[in-house]
Amino acid sequence: MNQEVLRLFPYKLFVSDNGKYMFTSKNNRLLRLSDKVYAVLEKATGDFIVYLPIDNYVLEVLQAGNVVKGIMNVGNAEMIEKGAQELQSIILMAIQDCNLNCKYCYGEGGQFKDKGIMGIDTAKRAVDFLIDNCGNRKNVNIIFFGGEPLLNLKLIKAIVDYAKEVEQKRDIHFGMSITTNATLLNKEVQEYLEDNNISIKISIDGPKEVNDNMRVFSDGRGSFDSIMKNTEGLRKKGKASARATVTSAFLDTKTIEKFLYESGFKEVGIAYAVESFDEEDYEKVYNISCEYIDEISRLIHKGKYNEIRYGYTSIFAYLSHIHSSVIGCYPCGVGRTMIAIDKDGRFFPCQRFVGVEKYKIGSLEEGLHNDAFLHAVNVLTHKKCEKCWCRNLCLGKCSYDNYAVTGTVDEPSDISCRLIKRIYERIILLYISLSDEEKRNLFS
Repeated sequence: MNQEVLRLFPYKLFVSDNGKYMFTSKNNRLLRLSDKVYAVLEKATGDFIVYLPIDNYVLEVLQAGNVVKGIMNVGNAEMIEKGAQELQSIILMAIQDCNLNCKYCYGEGGQFKDKGIMGIDTAKRAVDFLIDNCGNRKNVNIIFFGGEPLLNLKLIKAIVDYAKEVEQKRDIHFGMSITTNATLLNKEVQEYLEDNNISIKISIDGPKEVNDNMRVFSDGRGSFDSIMKNTEGLRKKGKASARATVTSAFLDTKTIEKFLYESGFKEVGIAYAVESFDEEDYEKVYNISCEYIDEISRLIHKGKYNEIRYGYTSIFAYLSHIHSSVIGCYPCGVGRTMIAIDKDGRFFPCQRFVGVEKYKIGSLEEGLHNDAFLHAVNVLTHKKCEKCWCRNLCLGKCSYDNYAVTGTVDEPSDISCRLIKRIYERIILLYISLSDEEKRNLFS
């Protein structure tokens, strides 16, 4: 009997009480399958090639347009997204120095090998570069970062004034934000930041015992009491967000989020210090994630949407990604719509890369040369991800996390790949179990 070869993009098959499904990497879609189509796709080799006899099975697969459309791997069907040259945000490293000595800091515990302070002229030139390279954007962003940026408050004030001058002359608006450890956030500084509409993000890792295990002064004192005292007014007014770094010392993100939200922070971001993780830590993260997934499933199916509050930030993000079917090539705007500019005016993909010469992508003198970096972080160029069904969900993972663990931005670690795929498998099964009404309630 003659055989037909059916070549497909990477996919994953799922079976649940609600039926049989496939998730395809080509268009990030979850598709329901008939038993016959499922049986055909189940026979695929590791290269997602199905060898089929020319009979009714083939006809059914080919006629099932809702399944075949968009997943047939024929010719050069995937286009590599071209790196955008239009900036939206710059991260100004106002100072490469810090008054804390956080144990996990990418800046050598806040001490930085290349210590120094950014000059006001350099910062103004950086703003000019943003304006000249933002294309037709009318809204752009300046992010004050460090080290501890409030150690260079003079620069911050100068750039706020400069941005106001530019806005008077050009049809452009600057959004501004600062990420600070809050230890220098006195009443005068708070009032200045509020009066100038500068969004405030506080670095704090959760309850006192969690935060003070890692976020310490040079003499070993914890920073928690200072942070909470200095942000009390902002938290009462709902004008401060929080960013928590999660280490292997304490992996319970639900406890962290719950504490920070109940303390008055309006938003909570979670980042994992994966360079400190071992295999046991990854397994703990997976088990904790499964607990959250099971809990959120119970709450949704009981219609208790208002009780879905803490510990679900990443779960919601994953669910939303499945629901929206958004397709992309890059994990974020790193090196593309966003760059970090160090004290000397050199360009890096983001603040975490500052000082990593291998990934310098230009300077105020040279301009931006990010093509090689963007090619490297584009998930469609990752050899390791070529046959992975999950690649358009994780998008190759955080570029810096990859670098920190494997030494290169284009290769995530095997253990992190296994973790993200296992979590997404559980998330997809949860999504399959949702009714149309539950999806409307959850994503509206």
